[in-house]
Amino acid sequence: MKKLVEQRNKELGLSEVNVEDVVNVVGEVKEGKMSKSKGMLYLYDLGYDVVDVRDTLLEGEVNVSYHFCYNVISNNRVMRVGEKKPSKSAAIRELYNQGKSVSEIGEELVNQGFGYTNSNFITSVTRKERMKTKK
Repeated sequence: MKKLVEQRNKELGLSEVNVEDVVNVVGEVKEGKMSKSKGMLYLYDLGYDVVDVRDTLLEGEVNVSYHFCYNVISNNRVMRVGEKKPSKSAAIRELYNQGKSVSEIGEELVNQGFGYTNSNFITSVTRKERMKTKK
């Protein structure tokens, strides 16, 4: 486990993260001394991403899914600082109001990190926005 954590830290550029701390947290979660949620948040606070938190816990034989990790971490972020994930629909409305076409909006969403977005969804959101501005 220690070698896997060292390798992951090296890949992620997290050389300042103490390997022993990570191994101890995963061990405590595995033994039931620490809840899975607290272990996830601890690893996330060290600089691990959601996928890396899940993978690290799985390597330590703690059964968690990506969705569980994502929900725990995102809910905690909202509770801590009111930080919410930006809305894809809001980004579409903003780009539409800037005069961009459906294909341009799709390309821009990919550039903003939203990934591929179906053009039917973009059209649906822009249609609703168009109806609002006509009233």
